Amino acid sequence: MVGWSIYNSRRCHNMSVNIVLPSSNSVSVTTSTPNTVAVSNSADGGDLHFEYTQSVASDQWDITHNLNKKPAVSVLDSNDYVVFAVVHHITNNRVIIEFKAPTFGKAVFN
Repeated sequence: MVGWSIYNSRRCHNMSVNIVLPSSNSVSVTTSTPNTVAVSNSADGGDLHFEYTQSVASDQWDITHNLNKKPAVSVLDSNDYVVFAVVHHITNNRVIIEFKAPTFGKAVFN
């Protein structure tokens, strides 16, 4: 495990990040801020996927996933139930997810 100190995507505060490189050729990144991120890529050419956890309720999630594609997005609440939301693919690496009310949970990108 490697510890890093970096700024979040909005450059508004410093956060601590731990990066774990297990033998399965995947990377797991966990931050000390309310959001947890996991990114993995199969060494045998498998498709990229990304998971984003939003633990502070917000009616808009702005997520940079860096998958270099417009992935399918599933939004789940804290009980892993599907949540209906509007997903805007801003670029091949960024989405904005909008909700009718402040929501927390996770977004899974495939």
